[in-house]
Amino acid sequence: MKKFLFLFLIGLLLFSCTHKKVYKKDTHTSDIKKPWSWGKLQTIYVFADDDLWEENYHYLKMILERKFFTTEDEKYFEIKRAPYKDLEEFYKYNNLLFLGIMNSSDDVSAYVKSVMKKKVTDEVTKKKRGIYAVNNLWAQDQIIAFVLAYDKKNLVSEIKEKNAKIFKIFLDKLYARIKEKTYKRELYPPSSFKDLPWKMDITKNYVLYKRGERFTSFLSRIVTKPDKYVAVYYEKIDKKDFGKEWMIKARSKIGETYYEGDKIDKLSFIVRRKYKIGKYKCIKIHGRWQNEKYYIGGAFQSFGIYDDKTHTAFLIDNSVYYPQGKKLLSMIELEVISSTFEIKTPTDEKSSN
Repeated sequence: MKKFLFLFLIGLLLFSCTHKKVYKKDTHTSDIKKPWSWGKLQTIYVFADDDLWEENYHYLKMILERKFFTTEDEKYFEIKRAPYKDLEEFYKYNNLLFLGIMNSSDDVSAYVKSVMKKKVTDEVTKKKRGIYAVNNLWAQDQIIAFVLAYDKKNLVSEIKEKNAKIFKIFLDKLYARIKEKTYKRELYPPSSFKDLPWKMDITKNYVLYKRGERFTSFLSRIVTKPDKYVAVYYEKIDKKDFGKEWMIKARSKIGETYYEGDKIDKLSFIVRRKYKIGKYKCIKIHGRWQNEKYYIGGAFQSFGIYDDKTHTAFLIDNSVYYPQGKKLLSMIELEVISSTFEIKTPTDEKSSN
C-alpha cells in the first residue's frame, strides 16, 4: 500500500504543474516499473462516496454513456461504481474517475485529500471546483480523471457545466488507444498514392478493394471480425455546389457503382456541419447503409472536404459490415485512419515519384 501511495503522490506532483489543462495528450512514455493497465476499453470505474454517487450518477451516466448511431444506438462508455475498500485492486485498471469534496471526511473524499498535493487542494478550496486528469499514474496506458469541489453543490455544478470536458478526457484516450493499436502494422508507402491527388496512412491489413474514376477503396476483412472499408472519391466542382446534398449524391454514386447497389438510409443519417477530420474542417454525415439486392446493411460515415486551391471536393467514406456485433470501435478505427488524409501539394508529387 505504501508503494501505491508513493506512486500516487509522485503522479499528482507532476500533474499539479499542468492542472490548467483538462486533458494532456498521452506521450506513451514507457516505465518498466509500472504494469500495463487492463480492463475493457469502454468501461469507466468511478470512486465516489455514497451521497456523491447517488447525487451525480444520473449526470455521469448521461455524460459518459452518450450514444453514437451505427445501425443502432451504441454507447461510447459504460460507468460502474468501484468499492473504496477494493481501491488497491483497481490501480491497474485503464479508466478511472474520482469524485471528491474538500469539506467531507467520508472515505473517498478523505483519501483524495490526504494524498493530493496541497497546491491542488488549496486551488479547489479557492476556486470551489476543478477537473484534473493524468495519464499513466499507476499503470501504463492509463487515464484517471479527478472531479473535485469544495462541497456537494459545487461538485454537481462542475459536472453539469464541464460535461463535454469530462467526456473528452476519456474519448481522446479511447481514440489514442485505437490509433496506437492500428498503427502497429506496416503502412503502404507514399508511392502507392502517386497517381492520386491525396494520400493517407493506410495499414497493409487493408487491401485495395476497388479502383475507378476518381475513386479508391480499401478493405480489411478478417474472419470473425467486422468488414471495414475506407474510400476516397473526388471531383472538381464550384464551392457553391459543395455541401450535404453533394455528399449524399457522391455517396449514392459510389454505392451504386462500386458497392453493388449499397444505398444510405436517408431517414436515419445524422449531419454534423461543424466537424474536423485531421487538419481539415469538414461536414460529417453518418448512419446506416443498406443493400436491397442482398438484404444486408451496416454503418457508414462520410467526411466532406472542399479544397479552395484546386476547386476539388473530396468525400472520405467509411463503412462497416458486421451483422453479428457492435460497430462503434470499428467506426472509430476508420475515423482514425481517415484523419491522416492529406491533399497533395506539388512537393508531395515530386517526393512520391
